[in-house]
Amino acid sequence: MYRGASMLKNLFKKLKLSEREKTTFPLVVVLLLAAAVIRMQPHLSNSSPFFAISILAGFILGANRSILASVLAVIAMFVGDIFLGFHWTMIFVYSGIALAALIGAGASLRIQSHTSWFAQSIFAFLTSAIASSTFFIISNFGVWLVGGLYPKTLFGLMTCFEMAIPFFTRSLGADVVFGTFFIMAALRLKSAIRVTPLAKNHGG
Repeated sequence: MYRGASMLKNLFKKLKLSEREKTTFPLVVVLLLAAAVIRMQPHLSNSSPFFAISILAGFILGANRSILASVLAVIAMFVGDIFLGFHWTMIFVYSGIALAALIGAGASLRIQSHTSWFAQSIFAFLTSAIASSTFFIISNFGVWLVGGLYPKTLFGLMTCFEMAIPFFTRSLGADVVFGTFFIMAALRLKSAIRVTPLAKNHGG
């Protein structure tokens, strides 16, 4: 146990994490590992919360740690694939996951800049939708490029996207629901943590 704590401390030192990041970093790791485990359990096709948690990882760590969020999300995806199996389009899927974390990180300040919960939820929804749509484009481009299902023509590419639309509607629905919920829950938790000490001092 002591060795594990020492390794974590050294990691924090190498990453030069701030005091806030020392709290959020382990949280993000736990969330992504949980997402990897959930992804390996039986669930409706294209409805795993893994993608939304990748967006959340970027949102929590913020723009300054966007690359770190992307790397952690890809590692979590890789851990799941060790058990689920690897495939030819991995590089495209991983790129889409990394971009999801980047989009979540990029939107972090914008979402938090609003004081209205309605505005925050709208931007959280849009962030999730944009990330999900980006993943759809990248992953299906990969299916067309490296797979043998479609001819390497513009018509083949369009056909690939057309055939993927039924799958996209389910994944988009799951991503925006989970993504919006997770981001709003994180905002609520952050607000509660910030308010609680003040309330205690006022009561004392």
